[in-house]
Amino acid sequence: MKLVKQNYERDGSGAVVCECEVADDVWTLYNVVLPGDKVKCVTTRKLQRESDTGAVSSEVKKITLNILVKKTDYEGDGDMLRIAGQVIDENPYVKIGSHHTLDISLHTKVTLYKEYWDRFFLDKLQEAIDPHRSAEVQVVLIESGLCQVFLLSSSLGKLVAKVTAAMPKQRGPFSNYEKACSDFFKVKKRFFEDVFSSLVVHTNFETVKCVLIAGPGFMKDEFLEFLHREAVKRGCKDFISRKQMFVTASASTAHKQALTELLADPSVMALLENTKAVRHAQRLQEFYRLLNRTLETSTGSDKRNLTCYGPGQVATAVDVGAVASLLITDGLLRSSDTAERRRFLRLVEEVERTGGEVLTFSDQHTSGEQLNMLSGVAAILKFPIDDFLEDEEDAAGDETRKRED
Repeated sequence: MKLVKQNYERDGSGAVVCECEVADDVWTLYNVVLPGDKVKCVTTRKLQRESDTGAVSSEVKKITLNILVKKTDYEGDGDMLRIAGQVIDENPYVKIGSHHTLDISLHTKVTLYKEYWDRFFLDKLQEAIDPHRSAEVQVVLIESGLCQVFLLSSSLGKLVAKVTAAMPKQRGPFSNYEKACSDFFKVKKRFFEDVFSSLVVHTNFETVKCVLIAGPGFMKDEFLEFLHREAVKRGCKDFISRKQMFVTASASTAHKQALTELLADPSVMALLENTKAVRHAQRLQEFYRLLNRTLETSTGSDKRNLTCYGPGQVATAVDVGAVASLLITDGLLRSSDTAERRRFLRLVEEVERTGGEVLTFSDQHTSGEQLNMLSGVAAILKFPIDDFLEDEEDAAGDETRKRED
């Protein structure tokens, strides 16, 4: 996402002007815009005019409108965000209070104003503006004549570079075979050089822990060998000193769908086990393992229930400092209910303050869908909290009896 301008006030209000550069940016904007916000952009409106003779004509005109958001709707198939609301600024063509829907797509410049920018919204925006900030995995998908470089975080797979080349055929009349081979290897060398130059620009060694070079056939292996030679030739110290970061894996294509294929491969998961992209899946698996673990004995004093889920139980665990890992969906953190959103943000901030781990799951991922089945928030605990929950139940029961008396 391209940030054009930003201005925040001390009371937490402020506005940003941004432009969606890739499809993931439209999804990010959907996560950030809430009912009650104000959004301004260029849009189209069908206008009707009546002539002096009484004849009515209509035309579609481009105008700039500022609306108070009432509803948002994300269309993933078309990478489109629809924002419905009421016009709040004077306009020569549209009355204040009129209803209008803004269509936000790629390369649409948007001004977004919020009365209060929660930390969740600021982090989401910053991740989209600078994907290098959160991405720990870089994937280089490469095949003959095509290379795409992606940065992966826990919820984002962003294309940062694309290199193409028209590769000549190696076969032909026998008399021209040597020339055909020579032309092919020359073009392939230039192609590899361009890919390497892209990696020099887009590889942030401060955050990236693994560069996965994947694709069909032998092209990936040939490029890895070229990369090591070219790094020495160009004197790229980071590439030389961190050569163990660069690994290869098989994929059926160099197109984006290969990312899903790679992250489902156990051998790739093993390579990426210490990165955010995989850590979320592993933590959720650990939570279910602990939740479903068969207790050795049913004796209360021997219970080792190290999980909890649901807003009430998790809040209790946070209050007593029992949370080792907090698992929460981004849907809760972008709730249109301000009180609810701030309640969950408080849980996040308190867990981080006490040294716990916070993992935010995307509603669009299968892992996020699984977590939503458990109310969207769960925790892996440092110690059991059964006694604290029983005390709360007893206190609630006493309060109920007092009201009945």
